[in-house]
Amino acid sequence: MPKFLNLAIALLLTLGLITASVFIYQKGDTIFGNGKNKATNFSSQSKTMEFAEYDNQSLLGTDAIYAAELFANRPQFSVHIITKSVSGGFYATNTSATTQVCYTSATPSISGTCGTVVTPAAMKDTANTNYVNAGSVFVSKLYYDSNQAVRMVEFTQQ
Repeated sequence: MPKFLNLAIALLLTLGLITASVFIYQKGDTIFGNGKNKATNFSSQSKTMEFAEYDNQSLLGTDAIYAAELFANRPQFSVHIITKSVSGGFYATNTSATTQVCYTSATPSISGTCGTVVTPAAMKDTANTNYVNAGSVFVSKLYYDSNQAVRMVEFTQQ
């Protein structure tokens, strides 16, 4: 009888440990899932916040030049600047790829031809036809792709 009693106690303890382990796993999985969701939400919000200052805002020419410098190495991204002296505007240089990739405001879709591509240094050069007047007012607009990722910021001189 004592062997049977020891076996029964061992069996009950084993079942208790298994039950407790499953319970703890389920609670931990729920907590982990909530944490993962919060981290994902924070990540997507931080990506959006990066462009918040360029979302339908009135900015100066210095801000347009700064954006061209800031996003010069950002893959799959374009900065398009339209001034009063250059009707079709121009794209800021993007050095993230070996060939310049430009997005258009139509979709925004990738355009095979970028047209005029200008470095931030040339934008500051008063003798250059693509000069951006630092004191001029520009209105910025963001363009998103089908995945709601920002692909282009466009500055239009007022």
